[in-house]
Amino acid sequence: MPGFVEGEGAEEFIEALKGAVVPRDRKAKGRDLLPPVLLLADGERAVAHAHQAMRGLRRMLYPDGAKRVPYAALGPDEIRDAAGRRPLTLDLGRELCVDVPRRTGRLRLADFFLTRDIVEQALDPRAPEPDGRALRDHCYAQRIARGPLLRALWTLGGEGAEGGTAGPGWIAELRRLLTRPLFQLLPRWWWGRRRTRLLLRSTRRGWYADWRRISHGRTAEDFFENAARLLRAERGRDPEAAVGRWEELLLRALLADLRRAARPGRISPWRRRRRTRCVFLLELPEDVAGAAAGSRFLERYAEAARDTRCAAVVVVAVSPAGMVAVSPADGAGVPRADGAAASPAGGAAAGESGGLGRAAARLRGASGMPSRAPRPLRAALPAPVPESEGLDLDPVSPRTFRLGPAAELTLTGVVVAALLSAPGVWLLDRVTDEPDRGCLGGASSEVVAGRPELSADSPRKQYEDARRLIREENARVGREVGDGDGTARTVVHIGSDVAADPQGQRYNAAVPELRGIALAQRALNDEARNDSQKVWLRIEP
Repeated sequence: MPGFVEGEGAEEFIEALKGAVVPRDRKAKGRDLLPPVLLLADGERAVAHAHQAMRGLRRMLYPDGAKRVPYAALGPDEIRDAAGRRPLTLDLGRELCVDVPRRTGRLRLADFFLTRDIVEQALDPRAPEPDGRALRDHCYAQRIARGPLLRALWTLGGEGAEGGTAGPGWIAELRRLLTRPLFQLLPRWWWGRRRTRLLLRSTRRGWYADWRRISHGRTAEDFFENAARLLRAERGRDPEAAVGRWEELLLRALLADLRRAARPGRISPWRRRRRTRCVFLLELPEDVAGAAAGSRFLERYAEAARDTRCAAVVVVAVSPAGMVAVSPADGAGVPRADGAAASPAGGAAAGESGGLGRAAARLRGASGMPSRAPRPLRAALPAPVPESEGLDLDPVSPRTFRLGPAAELTLTGVVVAALLSAPGVWLLDRVTDEPDRGCLGGASSEVVAGRPELSADSPRKQYEDARRLIREENARVGREVGDGDGTARTVVHIGSDVAADPQGQRYNAAVPELRGIALAQRALNDEARNDSQKVWLRIEP
């Protein structure tokens, strides 16, 4: 399959275009605005020559059935059908969100989708002229269709898809009175208020207020009221002029979204994957209306990109040179009224040294945000080489990722939770741990509160019971040692006299002392039974 056109400056232009699409400097796509590029094909087979160039560019961005970078392309038939009827940005924005590069996450074009809903309402001849509230309700209904959370809230509010409340009789009425304000009216009011705050009152994201020349701040009017007034005003104008006005609105909304999406970042998984510029490819048709629509799009794009300060897009258009002439004022492309064949770009491209090489130098040298809208960068395609298949272009190669942004965020959360769990468990154990207050040989660790009760037995009987425990343990030692399973040691206990009565037992330690010796002897002998390295203990009271 033929590739990009072959000739002087072609390889240099392709390398510069790849560098613009996948910049080495991650900040370039948010800083350096590139002028739109218009490639002009001349000669008898100018249409086929332009189609070959466009096909080569598309193969560079879409080599293996999947997009390498976010891009949208419009062919001559699509531009011809849309000329004077609907803005080209509608189709560009719709295709830009289809089949995004693998594991990069979807593009969030909130402002574009909102303005698209408004423009489609304006282009529908059967739609009534809405006021601000009706326009807000229409746009919110479209937003519900795109968002599962808002759709779930709307469903909880009890209103079905046909607009009636779900459920029979008093149940439906109760749901309408109780749940509809909470799950339907309040989210819709808050959504509309937030649109006004972002698009009109905010100085950072208020591109709509700048376009409509509305002052920012709390004194700004409601967004949907202003949009409804704009809609009514444009319906009374010439259809082609109204389409141009909607083109400006959609372009600014789309570029504002792409500018936010292209902001560099190292923490967010989504921003770290936005390493490339988006690409718009246009193959202008050979008829006058289609070529005029494409030329006007390039001029409006340059103005919108300058106003929104969006440098995250590369625009390349290809056109037969016979359909574009040179404006004496500024050299910008304007459609020819007669459609007759002209010299290459009316002599403009031929008079510029380098052709594609000069365009490559301009792309590489673009720096910063210009104070004026950049004019379309025109370059003549080299003449076709006989029996040449064209340049076999290598596809763009941005960095790839093994995981999608959502999967990476989940994995990062699991790893962080695992790392924090170890010190967390240790700290929790230190906080909740209680000291062991269990007695030696006892089964309970409870702290006995209050004064202990004295035993009814006499101190002598208690003493003899403790001696009996020692004698039983001595007998156990004799059995174990007699079988040759261990070594015994004998310890003689010399204790104090036993108290004569229970009252004297309060201040006499003979019985508690002997009981402790008995319990200790049992514990040590239990250890000797389980460990051959330890000795048995015999007590002589």
